[in-house]
Amino acid sequence: PIVLDSKGKIYGGTSSGGTGKYGPYNSGAGTIYQLTPPTKAQSTWTESVIYNNCSLPNCRDGFRTSGLVIDNKGVIYGNDSNGIFKLTKSSNGNGNWTKTTIYSTGAANLIPDNKGNLYGIITNNSQADIVKLTPQPNSSLWTKTIIYSFLNISPYSGQVLISDGNEGFYGTTYDGGINNVGTVFKLTPPLKNQSVWTEAVLYNFKGSTTFPGNSTNDGANPNGL
Repeated sequence: PIVLDSKGKIYGGTSSGGTGKYGPYNSGAGTIYQLTPPTKAQSTWTESVIYNNCSLPNCRDGFRTSGLVIDNKGVIYGNDSNGIFKLTKSSNGNGNWTKTTIYSTGAANLIPDNKGNLYGIITNNSQADIVKLTPQPNSSLWTKTIIYSFLNISPYSGQVLISDGNEGFYGTTYDGGINNVGTVFKLTPPLKNQSVWTEAVLYNFKGSTTFPGNSTNDGANPNGL
């Protein structure tokens, strides 16, 4: 996906091209680009490559960019072959961006909060964990905390969560619920001095089900919000 910052600039990633190379065929490793809207006297957008993947030796900075998001300070986060990365613009005005791996496993549907943390979902076989990633003062790697786990139920990987604007989240599960064809749920953060997040199922999909005197077909297996 592409993301929009507070100044109207668009950011996105490409899966190939760029100056960085990887693989046996020395293919282009992709880029992260910026589109700047035209001024009043212009009519076209301006594209700038702000980062070439595999710029470091042995492609230590990763490739296959996906799932970009941007926080309220203009820091870009996303997934690549190394896991989750952070892309930060230099403060000295030279226009350079620095890419840093902050977690070694990728996560779907990253959401930054206003406190510098990052939320997302990590799946492992039949378990899906909604996680919180927190920066550490003396390390480039962030700390993962599991805030809620789904067992044998699959939050859809395309768009799992949206913020409710008050530190909680809404989301969907592809299956599970009363009829095992999916739900819409809300996650509420813990109360003060507590640590447990609360899940509430807002709706159970019925699919194609016939009840005595009533027939319904509201769909099944929701794929996002």
